[in-house]
Amino acid sequence: MVIRREGSIVRLDTDGLPLGVLPYSKYEQVALQPFPGDAVIAYTDGVIEALNPLGEEWGEERVRKAAVESKAQHADELVDAIFTSLDEFSRGRQTDDATVVVLLVHPQPYSTM
Repeated sequence: MVIRREGSIVRLDTDGLPLGVLPYSKYEQVALQPFPGDAVIAYTDGVIEALNPLGEEWGEERVRKAAVESKAQHADELVDAIFTSLDEFSRGRQTDDATVVVLLVHPQPYSTM
């Protein structure tokens, strides 16, 4: 998903095997224009399918909410905020693997000089 600076979501409705699992796998390509302040968040199904003690799934909306409410300035802070919220929801009872990758679009490109 892409979370725009103002909090709206652009869903990238593609799926497939994780990279590198099988040789010669085919993947869909999606193009979109990133803007400063956008966050690109990729995650495994173990993130959104995490259950709380009542059996409710955490879901995409809670990923978005955790990301928007975090006010993170760096990708690692955003990953930490998502996992903190996930752990609070599931009360630490994670039963599936959970991976989150975050890319933040900064207003100014970093200089190598």
